[in-house]
Amino acid sequence: MNRHPARLKIQSRRKKPTLPRRKDMTVCIAASYMIKPGWDGVATAVDWKLTDTQTGITSETGSKAVSIARNIVALGADDMDLFHDVIDRVDVKIGALSSYPPTVSQVADLYLEAEADWRQEYLQRHVLSKQGITWESLFDKMAKDELSQSYVENIQHHLGQCEVPYATEAIIAGTDDVAGLRVARMFKITPHTKDNCSQKGFAIIGEGSLIADAEFQAALYDKFWPRAASLFLCFVAKRQSEVISSVGRETSLQVMNDNGDGFEHVSHKVYTAFEKAYNKLRNRKLKSERIIYEEAKKAFDQFQVERW
Repeated sequence: MNRHPARLKIQSRRKKPTLPRRKDMTVCIAASYMIKPGWDGVATAVDWKLTDTQTGITSETGSKAVSIARNIVALGADDMDLFHDVIDRVDVKIGALSSYPPTVSQVADLYLEAEADWRQEYLQRHVLSKQGITWESLFDKMAKDELSQSYVENIQHHLGQCEVPYATEAIIAGTDDVAGLRVARMFKITPHTKDNCSQKGFAIIGEGSLIADAEFQAALYDKFWPRAASLFLCFVAKRQSEVISSVGRETSLQVMNDNGDGFEHVSHKVYTAFEKAYNKLRNRKLKSERIIYEEAKKAFDQFQVERW
């Protein structure tokens, strides 16, 4: 009997990598918010723009937000085929855990491990296989002292010269149950690093990250903001980052549901209201930014979300 039905449902809708590969250097944003003391949630904003690496043709058809477990979402940038491949591997690793759901930090570690596994497989295909060996046989022969020092040094040289051409950036964000509290956690992942962004409350990746980050700084954001305000700030930061050519115009907004067991798309009516409020903010049609945030909150409270 499968213990993780949600994971399998998510896995079934993913596409396997295809060639040519799809490149994304966009902006992905995650921010935490407080529903009530000790009860956090997570909001996200991403675009849909992808670039075909062979033709250079762009399209706004790429999903960059993937629910990993009922309490966790992953946002991806850079090589999106690799991102989805890594997510599939993370799903398998989650299935082998002794407890479910996993913590956000566990999933971040599994993501790093899964991408490292993929890189090792790449090096085996492109370096070791040309020598008629695998990682397993190489380590076995080394342990038995069956290889000359010059042979090992030659293998190490070729491994060092082989540049793995694909990599990802990712945000792993969600909530953990801690002593009866629901605490937001988020980590920014690069191929070799895991940065804990939980304390500051937001994480941003992609080419538009500097502009989006500046919006959070200017807004004096903190992780205790209410849900509608945090979500609207994610929207504003994403829209402002569109001055970067690789950031697409289409925007996808999600929030965690009140039970903390799933993410939901913001309804089109909320998106339309956010767009109107953003235009007022950009054109400085109102004297107070607080009024604009109140408009955004009113729209969110009225129209809410659509099930993801």
